[in-house]
Amino acid sequence: MNTFPQVHIDMDIRKRAKHPLSIGFVPGFVPQPSLRAARFVADTPEARNRELRQRLTERLLDDPLLYYSDLAEDENAYLINQRHAIVQRIHEATGLVPEMRAEGIAMVDPDDDLADQRMPAEGTEGHITLLMAGHLAGRTTQDQAEPWTSLHNAYRVWIEQYGRYWKKAAKEANAEQSFCREAAERLAALGLARLETDGVRPLPAIARHAVDAPRISRPNKDPTRDGDTLDLLAAPKAN
Repeated sequence: MNTFPQVHIDMDIRKRAKHPLSIGFVPGFVPQPSLRAARFVADTPEARNRELRQRLTERLLDDPLLYYSDLAEDENAYLINQRHAIVQRIHEATGLVPEMRAEGIAMVDPDDDLADQRMPAEGTEGHITLLMAGHLAGRTTQDQAEPWTSLHNAYRVWIEQYGRYWKKAAKEANAEQSFCREAAERLAALGLARLETDGVRPLPAIARHAVDAPRISRPNKDPTRDGDTLDLLAAPKAN
């Protein structure tokens, strides 16, 4: 018999949060006001555990990726001990599928009906974001931010390789500055990277996006037209 205390999951949370994760552990996320609010907790072990359980449940529904390293000591200890029960309750209540990794947990939306943005995404911006993710995925072992200058240099190479498929604005002089910034912000919102003063620091989950050269299907014949109709795909590298 399962004696794990019942977790109450407000189904409206799922609708309000527009859960960022779609299938493939690659969500699209527009930051939302936090659904978590301070609340009174009685000074008893049962009350503290109940509050931890509720807080962690909300974070798993609210955040694109929940990294163990971002948790307080009591949250980390409780989640490690109770993670299977918590994610199972969420799955039963919402249909979200848990993906548990060494660095943390994500609740994936297999129906892809709650994501504000998606990755891989179609269009110029989606392609650039995917290329940046692949670029950063190869640098997770460096434990430092990838300098903006390095990203800008990579962008210029991408223009030579894929610019004929991109919108005109992405190929203009100094376009690398704004398009790299926007792509980095998307990755940061997804929990895949962190913006720092001197560059972009890849976070562990971005390793899922190490890719071979993208395949481009149904290419747009007009290179000056917005590439939003492009189907930009990339095959994951074999392990």
